[in-house]
Amino acid sequence: MMKKNINRIIRNLAGGSKCLLTTADNRSQTTVHGPLLTQLNFKPDFHRLLVIKQFVRKMQLCLVAGFLLLFSFPLFSQQNILNYADQEFALKRYEHAASQYEEAFGQRESYYAAKRAAESYGLIRSYEKAFFWWAKAVAFEESSRNDSLRYANAGVQAGKTLEGLGIKLTDTEAAKVFGQRAVSDNPRLEFVPLEKYNSAGTDYGLRIDETGTKYLVTDRGVEQQAEKKYLRLDLRRALSEKEIDGLNDRGYHLILVEKDGALTPAVEGSEEFYHASMPAFFKVGASQEVIFTGVLREEENKLGLGKTTESFPGLYRAEVQADGTFANIQALPFNETSSYSVMHAFVDNNILYFSSDGQGGFGGFDLYEVPILEDGYGSVFNLGSNVNGAQDEVFPFVKDGIVYFSSNRFDGLGGLDIYMTGQLGKGRPMNLGKVYNTPQDDFGYFMDRQGNQFLSSDRGMSESRDDIYAGKYLFDYYTIRVFGKDSTRLDRDRELVVELKSISGEKVNLEKVKDGLVAELSQGEYFLEISREGYLPTRVPFLTTDPDGIAKIKDISLEPIAVVAENETVWSSTPVLLAEDQVYFDLDAYDIRKDGKKILDQAVELLNKYPFLRLQIDSDTDSRGSTNYNERLSKNRSMEVFFYLKNQGIAGDRMEIAWHEESRIANRCGDGEACSDAQHQANRRSVLTLLIQEEDIAKLPTSLNRKKLSFQKLLQK
Repeated sequence: MMKKNINRIIRNLAGGSKCLLTTADNRSQTTVHGPLLTQLNFKPDFHRLLVIKQFVRKMQLCLVAGFLLLFSFPLFSQQNILNYADQEFALKRYEHAASQYEEAFGQRESYYAAKRAAESYGLIRSYEKAFFWWAKAVAFEESSRNDSLRYANAGVQAGKTLEGLGIKLTDTEAAKVFGQRAVSDNPRLEFVPLEKYNSAGTDYGLRIDETGTKYLVTDRGVEQQAEKKYLRLDLRRALSEKEIDGLNDRGYHLILVEKDGALTPAVEGSEEFYHASMPAFFKVGASQEVIFTGVLREEENKLGLGKTTESFPGLYRAEVQADGTFANIQALPFNETSSYSVMHAFVDNNILYFSSDGQGGFGGFDLYEVPILEDGYGSVFNLGSNVNGAQDEVFPFVKDGIVYFSSNRFDGLGGLDIYMTGQLGKGRPMNLGKVYNTPQDDFGYFMDRQGNQFLSSDRGMSESRDDIYAGKYLFDYYTIRVFGKDSTRLDRDRELVVELKSISGEKVNLEKVKDGLVAELSQGEYFLEISREGYLPTRVPFLTTDPDGIAKIKDISLEPIAVVAENETVWSSTPVLLAEDQVYFDLDAYDIRKDGKKILDQAVELLNKYPFLRLQIDSDTDSRGSTNYNERLSKNRSMEVFFYLKNQGIAGDRMEIAWHEESRIANRCGDGEACSDAQHQANRRSVLTLLIQEEDIAKLPTSLNRKKLSFQKLLQK
């Protein structure tokens, strides 16, 4: 039996296996490599056999431990990775933590690894990856209903719908999921990236000081992760502080000022701060000052090797120099950078508004106000429950008594949404709705003195970074009011016919409202055609400027047709046709061609030469197109001729207008007839007829007779 055991040991260790042994008297340790017999210098005596017996027992234990270690190595390896990932997560290095949780999940799939990966990606606003890992997490039996709600929120922020995900919510659960409440829309506004200030990094918080100088916050081209080892950023809720989330392998945030077309740091000697952001400008007498958010650096010699410190954002006040830089920086007295955050300043009428997660709030970050006095600051007040809630309220901006802010409350579209409330925060908050807000983060709203709007957002981003956006109005609302004789309002009259068209002839919709006719118009050239019985037809061209969001009013007065008094001369008999000519048009067109202008100019000359003449305008189309279409087209041709002559000084009451669509075909080219374009051209026309009373014929030169002439021949007589 002893020999069999020895042979088994020899076979097991012949390949050079290694194990630490202790002899019976515990006096020496030996690291054994095979072949074993050579190392033991084997001799078959009793003492040697006793040693071998003890050795066999040790080897049995060693081999058992080895097998256990071999098969449990992935478990130990995963736990080590999870421990490291948890450490990175605690240090707010979420991107590093996420990659480690992914690796741990690859070693052995677990609910904890998937959930923590999802949380990590959510905190750096990597929406698609967060959604992917929440989907993994909720597939485990140990997942909770709350995990499913977080999965739903991640899906909303990744652009999914709950219907598409197959998620049904109770009313109570819907109150905890983004995008479940209707918000307003603004179809005339869009926000476009302000490429002048955006970079490959994160850019946000555009501000303009009292002199018109622009500032923004960025992380472009500054220190990298390796230089951040002494700082631990702990804000408890990463979405509440845009300056310092997603910092992995990214630069610190700093304020840039634009001067002479170049962007340079506003805080010189920035080694004092890890981060500087969100400047708020105000006047003190003739000088300009600023309050901005900053995260101070800790002096390295005050920290032990490898130690970190918690450092919270605070507010700092400085003087603004002529070149836009900040000098004489002082901390505000209510900062508590070792306990909680004070950040996101804005100043309006010497009232400082800011956000903080200090004690005594309603939950998360709240908005506060404090008066700026000549000798310091007044008492700090919470803006109250109308503004603040259980979630985070950040990035205040105040204009004309309205407080704008961002919040990640669940009644928004997702992440941070922009809200407004009137009466300096005492009104009911209202979500600004779509266009301003998206399922991603939207924040840093700002409006300059001209009413131009700006915001910051990571909308459409696949990674954790923000861009600056500028509002652009797509059209303005124009209210058109039509007046008649004695300033009578005609736009409410059913007999009034009004058509609004673009310069290209495209009809524009007019909506009748209480105060007139309303149209949505972008920048361009338009014209109105207005007609009503008892008034001369009117065509009013007008230009619209670049939309600015301000409603505009266009007033138009119609000219009544003169009523002939009893003692005035009237046409006592049927007028006589004196001369006739024709203006031709292109297919589907009613603009005056060059050859047509020549005929019309001749008509102007004759009407000016003989003031007792009148002009009849009668327009037609060819047979192609529907009757309704040709009706409009022939009318447009008559109106185009009428307004051309009216603009040349011919009074409207000397012209008569008619149109006949395709009912007066001049040749055989009716419906269904095969005709050339030259044959159809004969029907695309306005017939111009000069009319004269019999009694006025004597006023004409004797060389003229009553034979019908062209305008040119009439001028030659």
